Amino acid sequence: MCSASPSNVGAVICGRKCYDDSIPYWDENGPTGPLKLPLFVVTHRPLLASHSTGIYHAAGSIPDAVKQAKSAAEGKDVSLMGGADVFRQALAGGLVDEIELHIVPVLFGAGTRLFDTMSNQITLEPTSMLDTPLARHIAYRIVK
Repeated sequence: MCSASPSNVGAVICGRKCYDDSIPYWDENGPTGPLKLPLFVVTHRPLLASHSTGIYHAAGSIPDAVKQAKSAAEGKDVSLMGGADVFRQALAGGLVDEIELHIVPVLFGAGTRLFDTMSNQITLEPTSMLDTPLARHIAYRIVK
C-alpha cells in the first residue's frame, strides 16, 4: 500500500487527527501540493466544508479507505501518512506492503507509539535508506 517512490503514488490515506492537525499547512492543492492527489480521511465525522475541492474524501474504515484509494490511484501506489492507529489497523489487516520510516533527531517523550500493540512478529526486508541533514529515511518491504 505504501510507496517509496513519490512519483508512483496515486492516492493518500490518513486518519482524522492527522487531517485536522495538517490543514493549516496545506494550500488549496491539499497534502500533495501541485500533484493534487486525492486524500481519503478515515473518519466518522464530516470533513471541513472549506475543503470540498474534490481532493478530500471521507471513509468510514481502513478497508473502505483502501478500496476507494486504490480505485482513485488508477494502478499507482496508495500511501498511508500519519496516524498510528490508522497505520496499526492497516498493518493488522494485511493491507501494508511497505513501511517507510522517517527518523528525525528529536525525541518527543510522549505520543502514540507506532508499534506498541502488535500481537505478531512481522519480518521486514530493507529496500532503501537515505541520510539527509534533517532525517534518515528507511524503507522496508513486508515479507509475506
